[in-house]
Amino acid sequence: MNKITTMCFVLALLGGCGEVVTESADSDTEIVTETPVADGTDKTSVDSDALWSGEVSPSTGTETEIQAGTLTSGDYDDLLNPALYSDYITSILQGSEEFSEFPTFDITNAIKLSVVDMDDKPFGGATISIQSSDTGYSLSTPSAGWVHLYPALDSLSDTVDITVTYDTYSVSKTIKISELGDQRTVDFKIEDFANSPSMLDLMVVIDTTGSMGDELAYLKVELASILNELSVSLGGIDLNLGLVMYRDDGDLYVTRVFDLSSDVDQILDDLSEQNYDGGGDYPEAMERGIGEALQQQWRGQATKMMLLVADAPPHDEALITTWELGQQAREQQIHIIPIAASGVALKAEFVMRGLAALTHSRYIFLTDDSGVGGTHEEPTADCYVVTRLDSNIRRVILDLFTGARTEPTENEIVRTKGNYQNGICGE
Repeated sequence: MNKITTMCFVLALLGGCGEVVTESADSDTEIVTETPVADGTDKTSVDSDALWSGEVSPSTGTETEIQAGTLTSGDYDDLLNPALYSDYITSILQGSEEFSEFPTFDITNAIKLSVVDMDDKPFGGATISIQSSDTGYSLSTPSAGWVHLYPALDSLSDTVDITVTYDTYSVSKTIKISELGDQRTVDFKIEDFANSPSMLDLMVVIDTTGSMGDELAYLKVELASILNELSVSLGGIDLNLGLVMYRDDGDLYVTRVFDLSSDVDQILDDLSEQNYDGGGDYPEAMERGIGEALQQQWRGQATKMMLLVADAPPHDEALITTWELGQQAREQQIHIIPIAASGVALKAEFVMRGLAALTHSRYIFLTDDSGVGGTHEEPTADCYVVTRLDSNIRRVILDLFTGARTEPTENEIVRTKGNYQNGICGE
């Protein structure tokens, strides 16, 4: 692996490390210019080979160098607060007709399918086949070992046939939704032992229009830090990393894709060479970025995640398409983890929270606590804790990867809003 990449990855954001690509919004030409290293230090001072051992050499940059751990954020799990999510959806739909085109679903009416192994531990990677009247589809259990069915969203009739398979083992049950009552969990046991997750496929989907340049420079640095910390936390990980940059119709490009690859060093280098331009109006081609990411060669046994970094919703005419892509991600068991940057308004939050809830994920949002970047809209979430962004993303990825929720330590918490109790908003 290239040993100068991590320092280039940092310095390129400041106009350093050799060639920097600038782009013209009205041309397909990429103009390459030579730029001096920002601080004049030896570009080999950070060894990116340390990424997978969890050992990162200290930076020798100056005070102007962008540092990981600068930005602050919170996250919210709507699946832990179904009644509040229902109230949120109702208030949004009643407040404005412009949201009426975006589909919603009733979390309060969810049916939980829980799969465990012989030791009653969550079983990830099992296939769940659902058949109901003319509706048939499959889901895969994440590391947490459970999935949700939504009767209206999934067009389920009252009688549902469910089959859980893994390798050569299979178990089936038939349920009647009308007879479930308040107990809406259906349990399955696999006569085998669950495998600990070891593979992670991570696609980073980024809005690279002009409004994103401010804080995206920091987010790019945060990514390298997050991957280092994940390696330490998990004791090494089989990681494939990929990128999708998206803008909008009429810009230099609509999407630019770097396929999922085990060469993480190269992908980070590719990311460092990107810049931000275009846009113009508020909505962007979010659905095109998500669609490109879903077409990647995701590994069957990997835990699959998509970081969606954006500050704007898709165009109104693409709202249905965006939702359908979210449903595809759900069926492929790809967790969409939205990261709302500065400038996110009500519609963008509405779309991004919906995608997170649909794919068994969490909504991350930047906050003003860092004092960096533009003003960040206060989310409509009823409770949350604010921590550093890098530790927040790492914690969410780690939780989805292992299937066990963890909370920040007292020292990590910058502030708390509402009655926060392990992700649940109390009275």
